[in-house]
Amino acid sequence: MRHYIMYTYVIQGERFMKIMDFQEGRIIEVSVAEWEEGGLYYELAMDLEGFKRKINEGHYDYYPPKTKK
Repeated sequence: MRHYIMYTYVIQGERFMKIMDFQEGRIIEVSVAEWEEGGLYYELAMDLEGFKRKINEGHYDYYPPKTKK
């Protein structure tokens, strides 16, 4: 497996994922909608299928800490 999900987050109701591509040495940002529409290259889409259950359960969700005033 060449890709690993770093974390997911939600902006205005749309879930995004930060994914590390270990072979290319880069971080990819994609939306779940883009993935479901088939807009990703094959190898990334297949790697994400293995994470699908955990993504939907919110396992990788990131919530930034609340700032104190």
